[in-house]
Amino acid sequence: MLRSTCPDAHSSCSQIDLGWPSGNASIHTWAAWAETLVHVADDAGVSASLPRALRESLKWTIELGQGDKDFPAVYEAFRPLPSTSWVG
Repeated sequence: MLRSTCPDAHSSCSQIDLGWPSGNASIHTWAAWAETLVHVADDAGVSASLPRALRESLKWTIELGQGDKDFPAVYEAFRPLPSTSWVG
C-alpha cells in the first residue's frame, strides 16, 4: 500500500533538508532511553533484540556526529552514500 502512495520513497528522502528539526530530545537522550529499555526487557525475560537493534542504531548515529540532533537524524546513519562514477 505504501508503495502505491509513495512509489519512490528513497528519492523523496534524499530531498530532506539535513537541518533536522528539533524539539523532542537529542540522540544522546534517545540512546539512554534505549539502554534502559534493553535492561527492562532483559529483566522482564522478554526478547530485547529490537531494543538492542535500536540502541546500536542510536550509538552509530552518535558516532557519526549526530548525537545532538533529534531522532530523524538516525536516517543519516543509514542513508545511502552518493553513487560514485568510475571512469576507466
